[in-house]
Amino acid sequence: MKSNDKWSRLIKKAKKDRDLALTLLVEFAEKKRFWMNYLIGIVGLYLGVVSIGISSMLLNVVVFGIIGILSVLVARWAGLLEKIENNITRDPVMSLSEKLNKYDEDIAFFFIVACLLLLAGLIQIGLINTPFTP
Repeated sequence: MKSNDKWSRLIKKAKKDRDLALTLLVEFAEKKRFWMNYLIGIVGLYLGVVSIGISSMLLNVVVFGIIGILSVLVARWAGLLEKIENNITRDPVMSLSEKLNKYDEDIAFFFIVACLLLLAGLIQIGLINTPFTP
């Protein structure tokens, strides 16, 4: 919790200092992007392991646990990024199309993760055969 308090204090200070706000904006965007890339890497590794025929319940539990933890981290940094964006821009309420345009990268990211997980699931249940599956 101390880490979260630290970021909250910095966000409060950023309301008065525009340079700090811009620095935090860049930092939060980088942290969010880092955890998103990490999540895609884990899902890609999982797909690779499943495609060579290694599959077990323990593997599934561990990978989905890691995916859950990484999703929470992505959401945390996205929330901090949203707070600092709101402090900087103070935009009015957005319409649905504006929100879709703003979050198109996040939507594409979660679509890629979902497609990779679906592909891994189809390989596991045998609907898709790979050269390595028994």
